[in-house]
Amino acid sequence: MSILRSRFPDRERKGKFVVAAAVGGELHEIGVRMVADFFEMDGWDVIYLGANMPSTDVLSMIRERRADLLTVSVSTILHLCTVGELIDQIREDESCTGTKVLVGAPPFRSVPDLWSELGADGSATSATEAVKLGDSLVLGGA
Repeated sequence: MSILRSRFPDRERKGKFVVAAAVGGELHEIGVRMVADFFEMDGWDVIYLGANMPSTDVLSMIRERRADLLTVSVSTILHLCTVGELIDQIREDESCTGTKVLVGAPPFRSVPDLWSELGADGSATSATEAVKLGDSLVLGGA
């Protein structure tokens, strides 16, 4: 994927940070990697944390980079509680105020409003849709 990524032109930088990760216990990282690459190609500054990231590490990175957006991937229902807990921690942390949360992967396609029940700001079914929604949430004032 990194070889293919180098063949795509970058756009003008937007000055916005996105952190991309899969929660602790989640080992699938191809989807969230693709989302991270699409955000980078769209001009976002991206911190790609990868799979199996403990919530404490995700929160630390959001704080450190003052991230505008967090994208989280969950491939199975087994990790939905972890995602919900991470979102709760973000909402309770004053230093994360303003950070939007975008979730995606199969469970959110199966249950359309699941993202809302977990407290996220949105859900996307593809990397392209994630970038459009991220732009809307952060840059469009949604």
